[in-house]
Amino acid sequence: WGEIVQVDLARTVDVLVDMVMERKKVVVECEDSLGVLQRAAKIYPKVNEDLEYEVLNCRYDLAVVNEAITVQQRQQGANNVVEAYVVYKEEFFRELCLAAQPKSWYQRWRLEPERRFRTKHALVVTPAPEPLDVKFENLEYSKRQRASRWGMSWSIKLLLLLSGFVLVSLAPAIKKNLSSTTDINQEECSTHCAYTAANGAISLSDELKSQYKECHDSGVNANKVSCESQSVCYQCYCVTVLTAGMYGEAVYCSEFKNIILLQTGSQALSVIAIVAVNFIMPRIIFMLTKMEKHHTRSTEARSATRALLIMYYLNTVVSIMLANAYIPKIKRAIAGTWLEKVFFTGIFADFTPNWYRDVGRPLILSQFVGIISRQANICLEAALKWYKMRNKHKALTQRQLNSAYTGHDFTLADRYGEHLGVVFVCMTFGGTMPLVYWIACLSFSVSYWVEKYELLKMVRRPVTYNADLAKFVSAALPWSVLLHLAFATWGFSLFGMEKSGVAPDSLVSGLTSLMSGLSGLFEDTNGLTPEQVAGRLTQSNSFHLFISFFVCLITLIIYNTLATWIKLWHWLRTLGKGSSGNAVAPEDGPGPGTKGYPSSTTATASDLKGLDPLLLMSTSSGAASAAASPIDKYDALAPASPRAGIHLSGAPEFGIAVRSQLLVGPISYDVRKSPLYEEAFADIEEVAMDVEMMKKLEQMEAKKERQGNKGLPSLRSMKRKARRKAAKRAALKSPGDGSLSPRPAPLPFPGMPAPLPGGQQGQEETAVSPFGAGSGGDADMFAAQAPPGGGPGFVEDPAEGSGGGVAKSGKSKSKGGKKGHKKG
Repeated sequence: WGEIVQVDLARTVDVLVDMVMERKKVVVECEDSLGVLQRAAKIYPKVNEDLEYEVLNCRYDLAVVNEAITVQQRQQGANNVVEAYVVYKEEFFRELCLAAQPKSWYQRWRLEPERRFRTKHALVVTPAPEPLDVKFENLEYSKRQRASRWGMSWSIKLLLLLSGFVLVSLAPAIKKNLSSTTDINQEECSTHCAYTAANGAISLSDELKSQYKECHDSGVNANKVSCESQSVCYQCYCVTVLTAGMYGEAVYCSEFKNIILLQTGSQALSVIAIVAVNFIMPRIIFMLTKMEKHHTRSTEARSATRALLIMYYLNTVVSIMLANAYIPKIKRAIAGTWLEKVFFTGIFADFTPNWYRDVGRPLILSQFVGIISRQANICLEAALKWYKMRNKHKALTQRQLNSAYTGHDFTLADRYGEHLGVVFVCMTFGGTMPLVYWIACLSFSVSYWVEKYELLKMVRRPVTYNADLAKFVSAALPWSVLLHLAFATWGFSLFGMEKSGVAPDSLVSGLTSLMSGLSGLFEDTNGLTPEQVAGRLTQSNSFHLFISFFVCLITLIIYNTLATWIKLWHWLRTLGKGSSGNAVAPEDGPGPGTKGYPSSTTATASDLKGLDPLLLMSTSSGAASAAASPIDKYDALAPASPRAGIHLSGAPEFGIAVRSQLLVGPISYDVRKSPLYEEAFADIEEVAMDVEMMKKLEQMEAKKERQGNKGLPSLRSMKRKARRKAAKRAALKSPGDGSLSPRPAPLPFPGMPAPLPGGQQGQEETAVSPFGAGSGGDADMFAAQAPPGGGPGFVEDPAEGSGGGVAKSGKSKSKGGKKGHKKG
């Protein structure tokens, strides 16, 4: 398809990266323990033996981890290939290749054997992400593995959501059981007591207040006449007004102050539950999102933002509404069990005025407290930074001193998720509770100034993001309009009004027929008939919102699915045209011998486990082609590129982009040259434990066992045991055939370092054993130099340093997709 600048193969590096991250922790522990030992030796005449024991353990851990890293580096060249990246010289060549690839599984299934990889596997070719965006340690995880991890991740998230729902459900349960603790007879109260007006409002004159109080205290009124049945009116009135939230009568009803405590406590419990779950949610979601093993940092951030938005909305809106909703079917299902005393004890079947008092008030309070809790993280980071700066003179190591001046990481995914959650909650209840608009305004204003200070004064330089997060936010925001219109329509229609003048009778009858299918839902909750539901939706105060809801819904569906329908139409057109238009390589493309260019096959596999790089070359023809060169092909096809669906952005050639510094970031997909993975391929200096040190360590461990430490093992000892087990497992892990010997070296391939004879990949292999002889000084355990080129196990190709790269914004690069249906 055109001139290829370079081809980079991505191999499995998950174990290596894990060991490098573990080594960072071990180095920190070693530096800290050695610093404490040295400080103690200067201050005290005799040093505690436990300090020396800790240093020896850290040194042993470092030797074990270093051995695992060295083994992984030596066998890196023989690890499975999981993905390949092809960089073209021209943007047009890249787009031409992508346009000719099969676009669906059906088209790949119909490919002829000669067009397949190894005559068997249909490749999936997709545009490549930026080099710094690729998470090379996650590429070895297949779609099936990531799907299972995604399911496990969401199971844990839902368990977290369930814990918040349990706490929120306690509030209506407390209110339901409140009447049983007061022991009043409502029928007797309504018969003998007069504190309810004709319109249903609760009011009591001062004269009756005094009379009810005297009857309750002494049993007689001011005229010394027995009150008889009116003796219960004081209790009836106080319980009624306090349960309704009329706390202005708290002084008069001082004997029933426990009701006020239960009322306010139940609402406070709802607020605390919502805020607490929302506070810890980002931390747990980020941990679980990393467990999902996304292939790029952008998809990982987008997944975290999406999960935060969904969890925030479910925890803030759905949980409190379900906990207070009246759902008889669920009540009957859990009747007679302990669940009926806690769950689904709500009494609200509609948005009544009491609903806003018992449900809307805690929801607004939770949003207001959430503003404070979201900024509390930044305040804690500021306090921690101030504490480190104040105590920097107490630093024992250079790393501790550096950490006092180093800020924390600034991430966008959690901020996007929380702010999107605020927008969705605000839009949901803004129609009937306008106060949430002011709370959202306050939230964004405070976040702007606080996060601006954090970004400019506190954090380290943020990582580079692409447009994925911004596109996700812009795509998600319109759906909040549907929630706003739906809740506003039903909330306003509670108060009956005449039918809208623009609502035709045919629409009312159609809605009635439609709601007949949902008659069971309404009759079992609020008791509305299909005619009443249709009447509420066509009232003059709700019909315009109802129509707007459907207009927005249809618009969003068309906008989000139009591209899919167009693709489906094109796919249906190509069903009967065979697979000639879906070839992986052009029939008249340049062959392996034309002007020194690589093979004509530019597609690469994204799960090439166990495949030799040589087989990525053309399998259709081994002879040189007499066809036109890529430059002639470019001149011939460039005018027709718009008609072929190829749209060029005008990016310069790869070489020009590199020389003119228009290319931002690395110019290669080689993981060894990525600044994010330089430590994984740096030379690891040997840290060996000599015989005397090992003997001393064994003596100390035996002494501790003799002291009879029979308690539970400490967290540090458990971590150390797991670390050593993982390191030894990594040191014994083979490239795939069960042995430590690397596979035979593949033949040279463009973009790959040249292999050495005899299967040796670079420097002489030297085993590093934690039990070997020889020991450096204390400084040896911390030494780790990074060479200017690749790490051990590789030889730099003389042609690599100045050539390859990717064009700016990824316009002249393509990434190989999945290798096919079965492993090679």
